[in-house]
Amino acid sequence: PKAYTAPEFSVQAGLVELLVGPIGKGDRIPGNGLTGRIPSLILLYAVPNGGMAGGKLMGARRKREGQLRGMPDLCWPVARGRYHALYLEAKRPKGKARAEQLQLHALLEAEGNCVMVFDSVQRGLDIVLDYDSLRSK
Repeated sequence: PKAYTAPEFSVQAGLVELLVGPIGKGDRIPGNGLTGRIPSLILLYAVPNGGMAGGKLMGARRKREGQLRGMPDLCWPVARGRYHALYLEAKRPKGKARAEQLQLHALLEAEGNCVMVFDSVQRGLDIVLDYDSLRSK
């Protein structure tokens, strides 16, 4: 399916695998990926905020469940520095956040969260490591 071959999916999935290790049939294993160095990365999760599959019926169901279009793709719910959590928005290489996403990002930031957009696995990794470094400041 298109959703699993899109460049944005590859960027997000690549970062998740790097951070928490490969995810197969089992659940996450503490110590895999960077969780050996940063154990709280085991808490990183994807925000199911719509997507391409399912059509109108699934879209309506997602809205009723409380999903909000434009929310960032990933959340790491740990406090660092002055922030409550880190939200990450994955984009294809050289991709940009849409206006509706930027509006939600601003609201999340106003509530004390860090929100960042990344367009490569390396950029995502740099953001996570920079955010984690705020722990000691």
